[in-house]
Amino acid sequence: LENLKNDKDNLEAYIRELDENLAEVQEMIRRLTAAMEEKQAVIAQTETEIAQTQADLEAARDTERSQYEAMKLRIQYMYEAGDVEYLELLFASRSLSELLNRTEYITGMMEYDREQLLLYQETCQSIQEAEARLEEEHAKLEQEYAQLEQIKEVNEESEADLEALMDAKNTELDGFDSEIDEATTEIENYTRAIKEQEDRIREIEEKIRAAKMPEEKKE
Repeated sequence: LENLKNDKDNLEAYIRELDENLAEVQEMIRRLTAAMEEKQAVIAQTETEIAQTQADLEAARDTERSQYEAMKLRIQYMYEAGDVEYLELLFASRSLSELLNRTEYITGMMEYDREQLLLYQETCQSIQEAEARLEEEHAKLEQEYAQLEQIKEVNEESEADLEALMDAKNTELDGFDSEIDEATTEIENYTRAIKEQEDRIREIEEKIRAAKMPEEKKE
């Protein structure tokens, strides 16, 4: 009975240790789930930013195309009109100031077109770089999420193993309780049998003493 009780105590201590390990694994799973949810929210935000960046890039490209088409029309007009019309425009100036203004206007218009095209090209390049950076960040986030998911799966497998082991040990513990009950019953039976034998022995001893007493009186 003492051996059974000691084995039961050891098993209960082991089950408590398993329960602590299970609690740690479950806490790890909880933290991993929270981290995955947070990572998923960041991924969704990044996807939104990528979509917005792509929209901005397309808008910038549309503006660049529009500006480019407008500049081509002006160049085509200047080519078709020829230098004579521009010379007439300049010579029609009534003063040096007006001549300079018209010359500056023509030059400025061409310079404006060139600057605007450069500006839109720089904007497109900047947006493309931002898009590439966001896509790289998105890929990194996806990789980190996959790693978290893999770690979570490992922990969930550990959780299942621990729960199965705890179930087996609790079943084993129930078996100890049954064995202890049986041993206790057996001890009680032995104790009762011993008492009955002791009572029987006392009865025999009393009969022996009673049988000797008349003989002792005769002597």
